[in-house]
Amino acid sequence: MIKLLALRAAPFKEIVYIDVDSFPLDNPEILFRDRNYRNTGSMFWPDLWRGETGIFNMFEMPEASPWYPKGDLGKWRDEVGQFFDDKAGKWDTKQLKNHPLPAQQTEAGQLVLNRERHWDVLEYLLFINMHHNITYHVENMLGDKDTFPAAFGLAGKPGDFNQV
Repeated sequence: MIKLLALRAAPFKEIVYIDVDSFPLDNPEILFRDRNYRNTGSMFWPDLWRGETGIFNMFEMPEASPWYPKGDLGKWRDEVGQFFDDKAGKWDTKQLKNHPLPAQQTEAGQLVLNRERHWDVLEYLLFINMHHNITYHVENMLGDKDTFPAAFGLAGKPGDFNQV
């Protein structure tokens, strides 16, 4: 919850939040110039974990949410395995674009957010996390990572949740 309090209390209109175990390899200012960030006011990255969580059901959000498309990770792995060239040691990225990963949760350790545009999202985030004794105990909930897309949905802004 400290992260959310820091995001809410920060004196800046736009924020790049980076956990202490993350290392920027380039100047983070370039993130503010990203076209999708400018359009949505947010930028999130996918996490290793995949699958749906019960938080969307808890808030009666559509089961077919834009954040967690249904899919089988094992089947995906079998499909895309053919696009790896063992001799060259690289992927055929043109083929991979036609086979997106089936479901990715959000990595909450790095994010870019326009606080002014999404003040309401921050309020929902704070509410969800202040009630962690309830919200963090739903099926497959792994900390605050799913609270971000849920807060965008509760604020009526699912299209502004920009996961790159």
